[in-house]
Amino acid sequence: TDTLARLADEAPTALAGQDVVERMALDTNDGFKFYRTDGSWLLIRFSGTEALLRVYVEARSPEDVESLLAEGRRLAGAAR
Repeated sequence: TDTLARLADEAPTALAGQDVVERMALDTNDGFKFYRTDGSWLLIRFSGTEALLRVYVEARSPEDVESLLAEGRRLAGAAR
């Protein structure tokens, strides 16, 4: 919950070098979805069944997917 509280208070303005144009809190209040200018997005939310923080992305290229996943891990505090 600390991670989501931090994201609520200090949402990123850019992800992987591209501006965030919209931040959407999930209806279930268990995460956030960030949209970039090119339509790609990053979703960080708690699992509904396990004690896990999940990171999902959608982007136009495999390289953008990897960049967004790295940003998601960083934001979640779980960089590997």
